[in-house]
Amino acid sequence: MTIDDNTSRGAPPKLSWHTRLGWRHRGFRADRRSAKLILVMIFALPFLGDMQRLCRSVHAELPVDYRIFHDAATRFAANPSGHIYAEKPSYLYPPFFLTTFVWLTHIPAPFGVLVYQLAKWAALYASLRIAWRLCAPRDEDVPPIVAVGALLLMARYFNNEMLNGNINMLILFGVLLAAWLAVSGRHFSAGFVAAVVTCVKVTPALLLVYFVYKGWRCTVPGALLGAAVCLLLWPGAYIGWSDNLRLLGEWHEHIISGYVLRGAVYSVASNQSLVGLLNRMLGSSIAMEPDVRLNFVQLAPPVLSAIRAALSLGILATLAWSLRRRIQKAAPPLIAATEIALVQIAMLVLSGYTWKAHYVAMLLPYSALLAFLADARYPTRSRKWIVRLLILSTVLMCLSGEIVTPRGADYMQAYGVVLFSGIAAGAALLVQRRVLTEWEKSGQLQGGAESTNRS
Repeated sequence: MTIDDNTSRGAPPKLSWHTRLGWRHRGFRADRRSAKLILVMIFALPFLGDMQRLCRSVHAELPVDYRIFHDAATRFAANPSGHIYAEKPSYLYPPFFLTTFVWLTHIPAPFGVLVYQLAKWAALYASLRIAWRLCAPRDEDVPPIVAVGALLLMARYFNNEMLNGNINMLILFGVLLAAWLAVSGRHFSAGFVAAVVTCVKVTPALLLVYFVYKGWRCTVPGALLGAAVCLLLWPGAYIGWSDNLRLLGEWHEHIISGYVLRGAVYSVASNQSLVGLLNRMLGSSIAMEPDVRLNFVQLAPPVLSAIRAALSLGILATLAWSLRRRIQKAAPPLIAATEIALVQIAMLVLSGYTWKAHYVAMLLPYSALLAFLADARYPTRSRKWIVRLLILSTVLMCLSGEIVTPRGADYMQAYGVVLFSGIAAGAALLVQRRVLTEWEKSGQLQGGAESTNRS
């Protein structure tokens, strides 16, 4: 064996590029100021491009989802006693959201879109930092290879969300903030924040169930207070108690009742929820406008509802069984991050309306998987399965893009490739949680990913 002259004189050994980026590290600590600067620089070009696109297009046409919110809020402001869900059926959220959005209708539309988009960029920046903080061992940071890998995997979903003008980036920030507060022991605040997000989109209620399931019962009073403020006190003070209760009832009929009883949702290809896929493949729903149907068989509605209910209960039962263990105080944060990532994927799968842009919620799942794979202190068992499932998830996600032509992408989405991409990532997280559980049982917890060895 030969020895390099520089090494023999005491010079540090040359490191490969992936080692420098933190692959197979045993503890990584970043220069916080430099990391923030680099993240801002990475954001600079897409941010400026998005602002330029807005300046060019906003005078001609508002982003599609923003336009729905703006029209609904304008009608709501003009006539709070009206029937907003009958007049604007594409609007899907409770009246609370309108009372917070309505102020944007009082300023010129170009400025309103600018403020709204800036808020989403700020939420994205904060979401990245929270997600990576949840995945990093205490007093450490995720290495560059995890951060860059997560950004590359999420680029398609982030871009789609920014183009459409939906609120998913703000919802992502709220969910991750609630998760971080809960993991940090601030359970009352975590319950409050999670309830606020749930009062806009229903599925984050699963996060509240998870908090209670893990024994964090102080989240309950926080959640009750948040729900009371957002569903009753705030909108009631704005439009009156009777009108607010009436609108809540109309929203329940418009969104909740049909989904729970019949799985009745708009199930075109872009709806990547379980119920949307079942309606396209086994029901009578169209897959693509105006009348493209891809159903293998058309089942009777009661049979289809029974299949949907059975699959949903199966997913919840799998989740409950996999997350049944209490999280020890000394446990690495990645254990909680893995569990919360699984809850987020369940939200996507079980929601009635899960458009492609909702998959910005995959930020924490992908970050958790990459953080596990990059850290050499975690067990090596089953890593190959996690890698294979992560690759499968990535390939399925790419098939939903125009790499297979725009029409081909529509067909791929109709067959649920984005949904199955999320499920593949969820399967990888299940394997990861099992490995971490066995690691805890083996008594290696204290000497594992909490090692102070730095690279």
